[in-house]
Amino acid sequence: MSPAAPRRRTPAAFFEAGLRLFKAGQLSEAEKCGRQALALDAAHADSLHLMGLLCLAAKQHHLAIEWFAQAIRQNPDVADYFSNLGTALQQQGRYEEAAKSFDRALLLKPDLAEVWYKLGEILRQQKRNDEAILSFDQALKLNPCYREAANAGALLLFDAARYDEAIQRFQCSLDIDARQAGAFHFKGICQLRQQRFDGALADCMRALELAPEHAEITNNVGLVLQRLARNQEALGYFDRAIELNPQFALAFNHRGTSLGELRRFDEALASFASAITIRPDYADAHWNRALMQLLLGDFASGWAAREWGRRSQAVGFIDRQFTRPLWLGDEPIAGKTVLLHSDEGLGDTIQFSRYATMVAQRGARVILEVQDAVHPLLSGIDGVSLCLPKTGTVLPDFDLHCPLSSLPLAFATRLETIPSTLSYLRAQSEARLQSWEARLGPHDKLRVGLVWSGNPAHGNDRNRSMPLATLS
Repeated sequence: MSPAAPRRRTPAAFFEAGLRLFKAGQLSEAEKCGRQALALDAAHADSLHLMGLLCLAAKQHHLAIEWFAQAIRQNPDVADYFSNLGTALQQQGRYEEAAKSFDRALLLKPDLAEVWYKLGEILRQQKRNDEAILSFDQALKLNPCYREAANAGALLLFDAARYDEAIQRFQCSLDIDARQAGAFHFKGICQLRQQRFDGALADCMRALELAPEHAEITNNVGLVLQRLARNQEALGYFDRAIELNPQFALAFNHRGTSLGELRRFDEALASFASAITIRPDYADAHWNRALMQLLLGDFASGWAAREWGRRSQAVGFIDRQFTRPLWLGDEPIAGKTVLLHSDEGLGDTIQFSRYATMVAQRGARVILEVQDAVHPLLSGIDGVSLCLPKTGTVLPDFDLHCPLSSLPLAFATRLETIPSTLSYLRAQSEARLQSWEARLGPHDKLRVGLVWSGNPAHGNDRNRSMPLATLS
């Protein structure tokens, strides 16, 4: 008889010995005890469950499922049996069955924090994220020290852009363990996306103290400093991030932006080029380089590269996905109907609508589709056959289309060929003029119009808008 063998030769005694051996990591000895228990009683539920645990440890998931199922058939009232069956099913990718098994375990014993966590993981894998968050929260409620549950819920909230709630969960995790660089980092990014830059900087700096060799954290410290217009300081962090990871395209891109803000344009262009060399399909870097090329008067390169913005989620172009061909100036359009449609903000629509007349001068019938707010303003442009608001409009048939902001590319615009007609916007109706005259009063003084804010959702709104009180 082995030293681990029980003194009493009963199924329960063999099971208890086997469980001790299993917990001690002596799996082969534990299996012998389990088989001896089942030789005495083939229906001994705990021993069947033990065999399932051994198979689960050996990653023999299909066998584990069979053993757990047998245990449940003998005793369907044990939560652990259903919990471990759920784990084995999860490992096999059988998520729906796993979720049902975890549900059954919790019905039998609702206070199992670990099972709530496992259920949350299953729900997350099924993309049922709101339910997963509730499960992770329940695990945390049952076990306030369950760091993994706090982080799992926080990450789902982060992905859902529910940043205040995510911050709360990350802080809960940090209250459990304050030496988590990742939790500080994500908490900082939440605040960065909320434009709470001082808080973001404090959290990202704390993350960097805990993980000084982490390139991504280093880069994001630089990014927060950039948003605070502390570009010279930001450069040091971007350089350090690149030193830690020479293939870090994102850091090269951010570095280029800060160099541009510091008017070090040649270095900025070189930094964008490095990002593109590392990642040839990096739309943001192409876009940033294009804007700088346009700023410097290199229209030949800039207009073409600006089209990369259509592949960038950060830029926010409106992609209409028309089935009709795109026109970019490379084919005759005489006798054809061309749809020109707004694809950026209101200011861009007003700016680029001047090209509509030039399209008409090539012999095309021009349809102009614009945002509702500027439709009255743009309805009288020379050469436009039909000007339509976006809302509630059914477009007539057309042969070709071109986004408004692609028209400078279509016409190969250079500095000396920017359309500069004195006024391409017609005077408003007499009724509208009289309405404003009544609103403004007698025209016996100089009138000055002020615009102090734009779209608050714009990524650079902090540099474009101000409170009206500032102008006072």
